[in-house]
Amino acid sequence: MKKAILTVTLLAFAALCAARAQAQIVVIANTSVSADAVSKAELRDVYNGVSTSLKSGARVRPVILKDCPTHNQFLMDYLGKNSVTFLIAWRGLVLSGQATMPKSVDSEPAMVDYISKTAGTIGYVSKATPHDSVKELSVH
Repeated sequence: MKKAILTVTLLAFAALCAARAQAQIVVIANTSVSADAVSKAELRDVYNGVSTSLKSGARVRPVILKDCPTHNQFLMDYLGKNSVTFLIAWRGLVLSGQATMPKSVDSEPAMVDYISKTAGTIGYVSKATPHDSVKELSVH
């Protein structure tokens, strides 16, 4: 009985930690993007190179951070991948001529700056990063 209670407690704690981690990542877009919300499936499709538009019809181009904690957290939370598998998948798409690699930026402020100036772009930053110049998309 104690083992079952411990297991349930640990699972609840893990779920709480995962939800809290996702809450720390903010999905942002250029103000030209007509959508105000995006699903996890839409993010996954856009960032896996499967789709270039959201269900709302808004065409988007993904922007990624160079390898950093925010990038790694975004990949795990929304794509279920680590940075190595993400990069390998994109290289396959690029080498087969199916896609071009997403724009990569060096820092979260650079992500906000690039997205604010580039129509149709979508990206992500930590919640603590100032992002008033871009649209924040809710994720469901």
